[in-house]
Amino acid sequence: MPDIAKLLWPRSVAIVGASSDTRGLRGRIVQIMRSHPYAGAVYPVSRSEPEVQGLRAYRSVAELPPTDLAAMIIPAKFVPQELENCGMAGIKAAIILSSGFAEERGETGPELQRQVQAIAQKYDMAVSGPNGEGFANTAASLCPTFSPAMDPGDVPLLPSQERTRGQVAVISQSGGMGFAFFDHGRPKELSFRYIITTGNEACLTASDFAEFVVDEGKTAAVSITFVIEYGYVVYTVAEKVRANVIGAVLRSRAIVPNPSDAPTRTGMSPGGGSGRRRGSPSSRATTPPNDSRSVS
Repeated sequence: MPDIAKLLWPRSVAIVGASSDTRGLRGRIVQIMRSHPYAGAVYPVSRSEPEVQGLRAYRSVAELPPTDLAAMIIPAKFVPQELENCGMAGIKAAIILSSGFAEERGETGPELQRQVQAIAQKYDMAVSGPNGEGFANTAASLCPTFSPAMDPGDVPLLPSQERTRGQVAVISQSGGMGFAFFDHGRPKELSFRYIITTGNEACLTASDFAEFVVDEGKTAAVSITFVIEYGYVVYTVAEKVRANVIGAVLRSRAIVPNPSDAPTRTGMSPGGGSGRRRGSPSSRATTPPNDSRSVS
């Protein structure tokens, strides 16, 4: 199993495809990360801008200082090569926010996703996504996501310790669903430790993250929302969660209890089946209008 701690607790983050234009998703992720007091280094990677939102930009992954996590928000067709570049540079974790993979019709997207799987396995990389919405680690003030739910506000990401009796972890294939939990709970000062979105789950699954969260032993409750999974894996993880945390909520569209009946992972999508993602239940925790993660 790749080291998920490198993904959720990086000392440095590269944003591959970063932009100064905060009207687009590539600029939004930089803006959100800079709006919170993350103590690690943030390295924008941009072929067209020498500086991004006040930060020095690097033209390629090869030019980066030592980096733990790469957040990719570039067109899908470029993702496999950039992931390969990350592997060669010694980056051990990546989140892929780009769309255009197995959730698309046709063969091109699924083939790109298979390439991502092969590269992650080759370099033993912890890879979340593609077609995800990133994550938030509130304890580290780390928010590599474009979700409006993570905009700074009057209520802090993490309430003061005396106002909470335990922390909650939300793990969801759907980015809109995952960040909607935080969006509705934040005004009530619920203490969220993680909001993790897994997208198409080409490599790491919601079950993998749930095991990490339980083994870490810092959360009192876990919510796991997934579209489709192998039933025997889900039931095993569910038993572990229930045995180690105060509360657990598991939500699923479909479970395949017989491994021989399970679909290939390249055919899974947070929107169900092989179609596109469905809308978010929260008006705030959604992708900004007139934008696309397939942006060039």
